[in-house]
Amino acid sequence: MIRTENLVFGYHKHVPVLKELSVDFDADLNVIIGPNACGKSTLLKCLFGILNYEGKVFWNNQDLSKLDFEEKAQLMAYLPQGDVENTSLTIFETVLLGKVASLSWKVTDDQLDEVYNVLNTMNLLPIYDKKINELSGGQKKLVTIAQTLIREPELIIMDEPTNNLDIQKQLELFDIIRQIIKHKKIKFIIVLHDINVSTRYADKIIVLNDGKKYACGQPEEIINVAMLKDVYGVHGKLVKDQNDTTFVVAESSVNEINLFGKE
Repeated sequence: MIRTENLVFGYHKHVPVLKELSVDFDADLNVIIGPNACGKSTLLKCLFGILNYEGKVFWNNQDLSKLDFEEKAQLMAYLPQGDVENTSLTIFETVLLGKVASLSWKVTDDQLDEVYNVLNTMNLLPIYDKKINELSGGQKKLVTIAQTLIREPELIIMDEPTNNLDIQKQLELFDIIRQIIKHKKIKFIIVLHDINVSTRYADKIIVLNDGKKYACGQPEEIINVAMLKDVYGVHGKLVKDQNDTTFVVAESSVNEINLFGKE
């Protein structure tokens, strides 16, 4: 689907954020994890072509830098951190704007049917006439995804979609994403902070550390005690639930903190 070769980017000259990064995003649900400021969000912006990088980004062996914005937008969608803006538009109108350039345009019955189908997929149909400024954070996140789905991209890139969502809404969001993958055949690249959500849902995890690829593979292959120490700077252990899914329990920082001297 999409891959990088020797990707390099820095916001300041001679201070690279991404360093010779070569990654294949070839799974259905690819999740990028790593500590703060390791380059996760920057990588997403490079994949979508927002930033001018060195190296290559390919879409099925086609150099993405050769495509204009409209051509890229037909292939993929990029959802940065944050939700849809607070407006007096309804959910239905907001999702429809993902299909037409303006609400003043003539809308066909087929386009209206597409909106209804997407709202039904996202479980938003019962509140289709509710205004955006009346929604919860979780509902706004679903509207953002619905507005993207109406465009029918092949790939959706998301930056920390679980921010500000409670545990229930996080799990529901990823249950929806897994169903979209299954029924719509859309692939995802998602940045997450939560390792345990990543191990539960990801097909492939890419671990970044200091702008470099530390590890890449299936969750059970790369989530281990050594990675927790090397990348996150914590001592921890791994436990399994009844479904044999691995979870991380962080126990302490590798750095000893003594504000008032040793006791």
